[in-house]
Amino acid sequence: MIELKDVSKNFGRLKALDSIRLTMDKGQCIALIGPNGCGKSTLGRCILRLIEPTAGDVLVEGDNLSSADEKKLRDLRRNRFSMVFQHFGLLPHRRVLDNVAYGLEVRGDSKSARLTRAQEVVELVGLKGFENSYPDQLSGGMQQRVGLARALAGDPDIMFFD
Repeated sequence: MIELKDVSKNFGRLKALDSIRLTMDKGQCIALIGPNGCGKSTLGRCILRLIEPTAGDVLVEGDNLSSADEKKLRDLRRNRFSMVFQHFGLLPHRRVLDNVAYGLEVRGDSKSARLTRAQEVVELVGLKGFENSYPDQLSGGMQQRVGLARALAGDPDIMFFD
């Protein structure tokens, strides 16, 4: 479960988020919709603490992430959370398979385990046959599927889509 308690984010005098309260139960899918610039991406990044909220608390299963240190955040991001970024964040010098396996590499998984898992999710997202391609050799939709495969590879408890 994720609970947001009065989460706010200011960028100077611009108030991007204003006292957001939200509860997301285990197994629940929530979609935030709104116009460009309304704070959807900012909220996701605040939950993950990729950017720091100006105020409020983010609780995951009752554990307050607002006070989590870098070690705890790193562990959560490597093992429990995953995010599919709006602009994919693919590494242009790495093949599809290596892009998908990247999070597992950072986590410390063995090379054979991460490549096996990466191959599984490459097939899951319909990119079998493109494992040795580079991002610039793929269409935008295929690049998006590489980003999705990378997020799925770590078998996260919680996924965010931007």
